[in-house]
Amino acid sequence: MAEFPYRQIHLDFHTSPFINGVGLEFNADEFIATLKNARVNSVTLFARDHHGMAYYPTQVGVFHPELQRDLLGEQIKACHEAGIRAPIYVSVGWDEYAAATHMEWRQVDPRTGRFVGPSPLEPGWRWLCLNTEYRHYVLAQVRELCRMYPIDGFFFDIVMQVEPGCVCNNCIRDMQEMHLDPGNPQHLRYFATYSARHFMRLAKYAVTDANKDATIFFNSRLRISDVPEEGLPGEAEYYTHWEIESLPSGVWGYNHYPLFARYLQTKGKPMIGQKI
Repeated sequence: MAEFPYRQIHLDFHTSPFINGVGLEFNADEFIATLKNARVNSVTLFARDHHGMAYYPTQVGVFHPELQRDLLGEQIKACHEAGIRAPIYVSVGWDEYAAATHMEWRQVDPRTGRFVGPSPLEPGWRWLCLNTEYRHYVLAQVRELCRMYPIDGFFFDIVMQVEPGCVCNNCIRDMQEMHLDPGNPQHLRYFATYSARHFMRLAKYAVTDANKDATIFFNSRLRISDVPEEGLPGEAEYYTHWEIESLPSGVWGYNHYPLFARYLQTKGKPMIGQKI
């Protein structure tokens, strides 16, 4: 793997399909000048967001209806010509388009028997299950991206099953085949971790088959457990590095970043602080 970047930007870009003129005024020269002025040497660029919209001409997923250019491709090209790394962002657990068109892919709450996420008229994100055909849909896009562009790395976001686990038809069937009880919260947690790690393994191979030196990170999984195998040590093999997403608001708080920064310093991989 190449030398790890010192100044990395995570360029959040979740854009509703109802917003007009997305990317219409993108100017590569201005984009690069802004990055250079900030001494940025790596920037995470969006391939697909929480809405399920793609920012490149995909044949697998859904090309953003208001986009009239290969925004991702133009950004990658401009960054590489300027000597800037450009890992690719892929939303995993949240995909509003997939949730609306494939209800059989959604996670089901074992406490209520209902889909996980808001009702149709409420704000929020609907959760997709990593133990359904949805994972193959995401992986097909990952392989497509690896064919279309020179790959520096991937940032996979929202890689998790909700607590304590999903009880969709697929999960119940596969748990029973593994002699696990879907009514047992401990069994649910075990299978949720198993499902997430299975996706991580497949995603890692999809990326490294294209570029063995690519960086790979799975977000939403940083946790500290008194049982090492249940925490990060049990899946560290799938990561090339750690990235800490941490905000003073929301679910994080001011103590989150210093705690995880100190913890991950002991885990033998490069670390990026995504603190805002």
